[in-house]
Amino acid sequence: MTDPITSTIATQGAKSFGALADRLLGPAFEYWGDQFRATLERRESVKEVARRAMEKTNLDDDHAIPPRVAAEVFDKAQWAENEFLAEYLSGVLASARTKAGTNDAGVPWTALVGRLSSDQLALHWSVYAGFQHRFQGTDGDSFWETLHNQLVLGYTELYSAMKWPTQQGDRNRLYAAAYGLEREGLIENLSHGQGDYLGESVTYTRGRQYGEAKGYITFALTQAGISLFLQAVGLGQAAFSSVFDQDVTLAIEKIDDLPEYVECVTVNDFPPLDS
Repeated sequence: MTDPITSTIATQGAKSFGALADRLLGPAFEYWGDQFRATLERRESVKEVARRAMEKTNLDDDHAIPPRVAAEVFDKAQWAENEFLAEYLSGVLASARTKAGTNDAGVPWTALVGRLSSDQLALHWSVYAGFQHRFQGTDGDSFWETLHNQLVLGYTELYSAMKWPTQQGDRNRLYAAAYGLEREGLIENLSHGQGDYLGESVTYTRGRQYGEAKGYITFALTQAGISLFLQAVGLGQAAFSSVFDQDVTLAIEKIDDLPEYVECVTVNDFPPLDS
């Protein structure tokens, strides 16, 4: 199948990848000049982030990316050897394109993405994409109520979605990723354990019937987590509630090289203990 960027070069009459990068960045490209062109040629990971950003935006408009955002993203992109880091950085880059080309809000988002490990990005993607899939089409007026649903996810289902091995020792890998997201404010109300423990002892999940012998991790999503997710799909300037919109659904569907989203199950999906 023809690569989307190759198709764009052919249909738009651009002579090279660099010409498309010129359209992507606008005046920022002139700012980088020969140095940026050399970086594109020298670092395939930088070129890959630029390519993915091109797929997330409309190169026919006259928008531009602030040089400061471009500099920060491409600095991190030099080490973007895994698909999650490349995908998230490309989303931040695409989100930074505006008519004025002066909004540098992508700088702190780039720093955040750079702090997150591959496992943390994988968990963030799997859960927030699953949340969007479950609640897409929800009325935006219900955004905050829907966001505060406590999720209860089985280990097996989560490992399967992220394509992780299911050995007992890998629980520590999941916990490390989850507590890392909690430290960054990307999830909250985090706990984990067997079903009977969640049903009897955990504040956020108490009073529901879970599989007694089954293990779960439970947490709620956050405004910051939604914001990062919108950045990742190139829609960082959209309102929080737009996460339920068709535009976000379509943006997710265009990303076909990341692990699957987990089916998001909330505490209210489980029957009460006294039923």
